[in-house]
Amino acid sequence: MPNNNSIPRLQTSNSIPLQSQPSQLSTVTYGSNEIVNNDIVSTIQTIFSSTTCYELMQSSSKAVVFEVNIPFQLAFYAMVENDTEVAPLWDPEKRCFSAIMTTYDYINALRICLLRGIPMIDLSSKTIEDMLNTPLLTFAHPYFDPLDAEETIYQLCRNLHHSASDYVPIIDPDSGALVSTLGYLDIVHLLDSAAKQYPELFEETLESMGIYSHMLHGAITTNKTSGALTLTKNMFLSEVLNVLESNHISGAPVVDEQGKVCSYYHKSDVTFITKATDPENILTNLRDMTLGEILLYRESIQSNGDSLTNIHGLVTCAIHDKLSVILNAMMIYRVTKVVCVDNLYQCKGVVSIKDILHYYLVNSANSHH
Repeated sequence: MPNNNSIPRLQTSNSIPLQSQPSQLSTVTYGSNEIVNNDIVSTIQTIFSSTTCYELMQSSSKAVVFEVNIPFQLAFYAMVENDTEVAPLWDPEKRCFSAIMTTYDYINALRICLLRGIPMIDLSSKTIEDMLNTPLLTFAHPYFDPLDAEETIYQLCRNLHHSASDYVPIIDPDSGALVSTLGYLDIVHLLDSAAKQYPELFEETLESMGIYSHMLHGAITTNKTSGALTLTKNMFLSEVLNVLESNHISGAPVVDEQGKVCSYYHKSDVTFITKATDPENILTNLRDMTLGEILLYRESIQSNGDSLTNIHGLVTCAIHDKLSVILNAMMIYRVTKVVCVDNLYQCKGVVSIKDILHYYLVNSANSHH
């Protein structure tokens, strides 16, 4: 790995919120035009090891925190209202944070209610603490494992990887107070910023990096011609969520009758809930609505100029696209996964920010031993 002095620490601007204007974020400034070109991977590793979590935090971003004694359903709607997918949970009796709630925890609870024939009224009467303690549901982040704000992004990536989590709470090293929650999209921001200033570091393609072959090797396939699990419009939403859950994936491309990629569905999509006219209709929508109907409803809302929260849209790439292009697309559309397609728009696989991090921090580390 090159000397840390060859690449000064990351300097970022906190004046523009990441959530509101991702395309206008300032690029990283290293204070030096000297870049070590003979080992690109080590250079990028140095960026991870010389940048702190504090430097990735957005000063103007808002944090949503819930006490565990409030209603589970109320907390979910508050998250939708505040356009956030994650909220740390505070236990007032123990006077400490105990876990993290995501919007998918509520959607997963609905899925389980439908499977077990549990009426909606039973769910609406439960507190967050009730749901944390029930054996029927496991939260995506059932523990609160924070990271010091002065720790490096390299350590953040290790924590995300080893805990199989999507988010890590960040605390102030002096006061112990919660100051942020960082996840994979924040790492996309870091790499996209670096790629804007030093595109020569990110000129490799998915194919040349070996990410494409790794993606195919680890793919969950539904047929011999597809490189990844795909969904069809005639699938019921309950079936879709069961498939995603059983395969331990967060989302999948949607294909049309010709097998062409036409959309993407993520398990945190709340469209079927917002469409419901009353609480009981939520389970009815989950049971009876098809994926095609959900996609049409999403299109009708967007055509009216209304915004949709917690929607992970379709972003595609080809195996010969440069990494800089893929990272920029992720940042613009606020996604951490991109669907790889061929010339006929057939799905060949899904590349995620996790695959990119695996290349830089796991495969490369192993190759140096």
